[in-house]
Amino acid sequence: MNNTVAAVNHNENCIVCGGVHSQLRFVHNGYSVLCCPDCGLEYVWPTPSAAQLARHYELNYAVSLEKYAAGSDRNVSRIVELER
Repeated sequence: MNNTVAAVNHNENCIVCGGVHSQLRFVHNGYSVLCCPDCGLEYVWPTPSAAQLARHYELNYAVSLEKYAAGSDRNVSRIVELER
């Protein structure tokens, strides 16, 4: 696994502003983390599939994505309470 920080240009367009000069910040678990110098967005490339994201959250978070989504009304209500 290569987690080295590199300062090289990358050929992918920024997914927000379309900038063409995104730079590689580092690689983690086979994914490049790019930074767009035009808008500052940092993003993962290649974009993980929905199945890959679900697997990541299932393995790395205490509450599964399905359980969190099922409680979304309760979660929103709790956030509103906390912001008062």
